[in-house]
Amino acid sequence: MKKSFDQHYKVLDRGKLNVIVKSQACALIAKKAISGAKKNAEFHLRSILGNQNHRTKFKEVNRYNNRGKICVEMAAAALPPL
Repeated sequence: MKKSFDQHYKVLDRGKLNVIVKSQACALIAKKAISGAKKNAEFHLRSILGNQNHRTKFKEVNRYNNRGKICVEMAAAALPPL
């Protein structure tokens, strides 16, 4: 039950915490694909923001099948801390 991650991702950076990252992951089980896509998007978001304090809002952008696996594209948006 191996997950596969796409190393390519898209970034919309408008400065400060106004950043949105889109990333994807594929797995045989939808739950694992969603989890992998969230982790991947959070990793890329953190690599852009560094140690800035923020919270993250996730939104599933797309879901499709590719070679027998379920692939999920996830958007992660940085929000100010509460």
